[in-house]
Amino acid sequence: MMLTVLDLIFDFLGQAITEIFGDLIGRRFQRRRARRLASHGKVLCALRDAPAGGKHAKWRRGTADLGRRRIRFKGHDVVVEAADVPGETKPAGRNEAGHILWFDPEVRVLQLTTPAGQRELAILEWQAQWAIDTLMLSDR
Repeated sequence: MMLTVLDLIFDFLGQAITEIFGDLIGRRFQRRRARRLASHGKVLCALRDAPAGGKHAKWRRGTADLGRRRIRFKGHDVVVEAADVPGETKPAGRNEAGHILWFDPEVRVLQLTTPAGQRELAILEWQAQWAIDTLMLSDR
């Protein structure tokens, strides 16, 4: 419960700091928050259904609890059957309706296969390997 309240406070403060002071402080704030969440087995991320018919769904942002082939995101369990892990990263940017993860960090977008269909999971680049290992998706 306390972690949820802190997440809400950090979301609000992170957004405000980014709007007022820009990316330099915002990225530092986001990195610190991501490290704190990782110590609890959570990751800052965005999730959406994969594009269908050329149209992209809107990113849903928040924190997710990662486990063995399972993502708990906003009260829902997403079972991960497989994932396509791209070899390169891309800036989140504003190329879609808004930022993926609030401002423009480098992100890795994993293509997930779930029982409900294809989904995309965007995570901070520097946490990608940790998330893949936690989900037990790597072949190593």
